[in-house]
Amino acid sequence: MNKEMASKDGYGVSRVMYMIEALFEYFISILVSGAYLAKLTTTIGISDSMTAILASITTLSGLFQLISIYLAHKTPVKRWVIPCQIISQMMFCALYLIPIFGIKKHAGIIFFVIIVLGYGIKSVCTPPKTNWFIPLVDPNKRGMYRSILTIISVIGGTAFTYVMGIVVDSFTESSNTQGLFITI
Repeated sequence: MNKEMASKDGYGVSRVMYMIEALFEYFISILVSGAYLAKLTTTIGISDSMTAILASITTLSGLFQLISIYLAHKTPVKRWVIPCQIISQMMFCALYLIPIFGIKKHAGIIFFVIIVLGYGIKSVCTPPKTNWFIPLVDPNKRGMYRSILTIISVIGGTAFTYVMGIVVDSFTESSNTQGLFITI
């Protein structure tokens, strides 16, 4: 019956793709927080106290959502949300380029600017993106859809964290941090 419903309304593929996009966005979020962030900052020479400050940037980035109030009615959102999402994710990837390219001078400042801009852009884009995708779900099924989305993210994130832990441990044991950051 679900396949019939998906083919009738035409948004079934869009809903599945949104779940996949949310899962990969969560994977990237995992890689720029917690132990992975600490490993990255330690490698480029950022102190533990500065790492703690950088880790709390996610809370600060919530302030950037105020900007989305003014952009929420700018239509069509697809034209600006997709490029913003790509830029945000690329900025998070750029964090791992700092040790690969051996940037030592001002690495802390570069790291700070990249992570603030990445989280800021992500925070600005997330509310309009949610407003764009949630209407694709039948109003009577939105709670179930969000629950499934959360379940997929939690299970996928747990498996991803486990696998990435193994990857980090294996590269760390072989003292190949360059290979680790290239892999990530």
